[in-house]
Amino acid sequence: MSAQKRKGALQCAPSNSQYHPTTNTELPKQHCSTDKCETTRRESADHYNNIVHISANYRVIICRDAVQWIIQHRRGKSGAGARWRSVAYCQARKALIREWHAKTGDYHGAVALGRLPEKIGGRG
Repeated sequence: MSAQKRKGALQCAPSNSQYHPTTNTELPKQHCSTDKCETTRRESADHYNNIVHISANYRVIICRDAVQWIIQHRRGKSGAGARWRSVAYCQARKALIREWHAKTGDYHGAVALGRLPEKIGGRG
């Protein structure tokens, strides 16, 4: 059965600005090359449906249960062999930024993550 025909398949957000319902932060622009691509709830998938920030080989996602941010590193090349491996788990923005900078050295990503709420889900 093709991916498009599976029941409950989600589509990537269009390239216009949208906001994540849990964090109320702007979602990254469409991250695939097609107008319509399938998203999934598998956290290791390229098209996971809760991506908060993405750079070349690292990204931040909201976990399935929306209780923590997860920093992930891409393993393998783009395409069928690429998988995202979780490298850090954070519930506080300060810890997320610290871990992001330590893992990636990406100052601009850390600045973008500074727009997130102090705690995941807006608690605290």
